[in-house]
Amino acid sequence: MSEAKWVFGKRDDLLIFGGSTLIAITIGFFINGFGDYLWMYVLHDQPHVYSTYFYTYTSDQFSQRFKWALILIPTLIFFASMFVVEYLSVYLLTMILSNYSIFHFIKQQCAWFFISGGKEGPKPKYENYIDKLVIYSSIAGPALLSLTGFIGKDGWRYRGDLITLPMWIENPIYIIWAISWVLYLWVQIKKYIDTKHISWGKHFHLINGMLIWVVYRLEPFPKAGVFGLLLLVFGHSTPYLFLGDRYMKSRKKEGESFWPLFGSVKFILPMIIAMTIFLSYAEVTVRGIFAQSQVMRCILLTFVFTHFTLDGFIWRRDIHPEGLSFLREKQA
Repeated sequence: MSEAKWVFGKRDDLLIFGGSTLIAITIGFFINGFGDYLWMYVLHDQPHVYSTYFYTYTSDQFSQRFKWALILIPTLIFFASMFVVEYLSVYLLTMILSNYSIFHFIKQQCAWFFISGGKEGPKPKYENYIDKLVIYSSIAGPALLSLTGFIGKDGWRYRGDLITLPMWIENPIYIIWAISWVLYLWVQIKKYIDTKHISWGKHFHLINGMLIWVVYRLEPFPKAGVFGLLLLVFGHSTPYLFLGDRYMKSRKKEGESFWPLFGSVKFILPMIIAMTIFLSYAEVTVRGIFAQSQVMRCILLTFVFTHFTLDGFIWRRDIHPEGLSFLREKQA
């Protein structure tokens, strides 16, 4: 009989993901003055962006194998950004960043569900298809609904900078969403009858991911909007930082070496925060002090775009044959 699997383990998952939700609820609903959450964004969310560079560039194995890719990716992104700014528009570059951000966040929230589900072992094909249908409809659904401009927010950093979808897409999304949940519940009930097994880990990450996107993107009322912002910040970055720490420790056990000191959390965390404060401050002031410096703007955006790109393949099995097996150290 299969066990109920979790990403990091039952205790850690409930603490990291559930704790993030409780903190967001407490601050969002019961503490005033957090509508402008910039300092939390600087100290908590942005570090996960720059941590990507420490997991890649400071790794002997990774930096040697992908030496030219790690040089060319940020270089091409910078010059592509400069081209868009100089010959097209800054607004277009902001639109690309905003839509890429949404895709990146959705992909990561889906990943937690697939990791916990994958730990249960082989499943029938139909269950895998239903899993994909329910997680995509539950997380991408609210994001797509918000892009209609009829419900929730239709912008990211600037109003209207996301793709606008036609209104007729709303009903099909609701229908697909409902069908996916009916099918998902049918499979889980059938599994329980057959095996007396409940996929607690997978269920938790499905509901957790859906909660983030329903509240954040649909934003039913102002305090829920603050809660949603904080939920996205904590729910997106905290697990990633924890994953990176586990990854680095596992790679060191496998004999992989990192630059001196960079394998130490006590050294790397203050460095990430310091780097984050500087770059986030520059990003905020780029529309003021550096308003005329398109180069500065593109340098800052290069960091973010490179993070999105590297994050797309850093955990792939063809890069690390053991994949995410280091997460098997703790299972509940």
